[in-house]
Amino acid sequence: MAISTALVQTMAMVLSDEIPKQGADVALFFGQTDDMSEGLFERAAELFHAGAVRYIAITGSKGERFGGTIPGECWAGGAVWRERLVARGIPDEKILTSRPSFHTRDDADGLCELAYEHQFTSGIIIAAPFHATRCMLSLIAAMHAQNYLMRVYVTTARGVDWFEPKLGPQSLESKSTAEHLLGEIERIETYQATGDVATFEQFFSNLQSRKKTDA
Repeated sequence: MAISTALVQTMAMVLSDEIPKQGADVALFFGQTDDMSEGLFERAAELFHAGAVRYIAITGSKGERFGGTIPGECWAGGAVWRERLVARGIPDEKILTSRPSFHTRDDADGLCELAYEHQFTSGIIIAAPFHATRCMLSLIAAMHAQNYLMRVYVTTARGVDWFEPKLGPQSLESKSTAEHLLGEIERIETYQATGDVATFEQFFSNLQSRKKTDA
């Protein structure tokens, strides 16, 4: 598999991103299957209790697989996510729910719509390490499509086991996180061709604009 230099740069920048000193308005929670959500709820609670974000935003779907109708088939669902966040000390009224969404770009569109509704100007994506780059690129694409640009950052779960087999999103196949990462690389290349994720140029431009605002 040939991997472009721009993709390597983008993934390195995403996975090494830092929480802004001034914090952000909202954490944008891009969850996964229970296997792949390891550490994400804890990370959300850390950010909230540290005062790094004022709200946590999650999707409103019930965990249906894309194109399916069975609740919980793909992931636990927004109501369960809310319960898990509340159990970690986040007040229920600080958890915002977007419209139902069924894949990463759909999640990004819904979360961007929610940000616009609340007039948020900054957000921190919370995502599994293998998924974080596509989440960032999807959100940038959604922001451009909706003409609503925010300062966006990324944080991931810590201490992830990259080699333990885990059930991935939209799939019944269990494989290591390292293998899931290879699938993400292929998806990014495919979805850039269709415009479903941002180009690398848009990503670099977003970071440059963010830097000027943070300065």
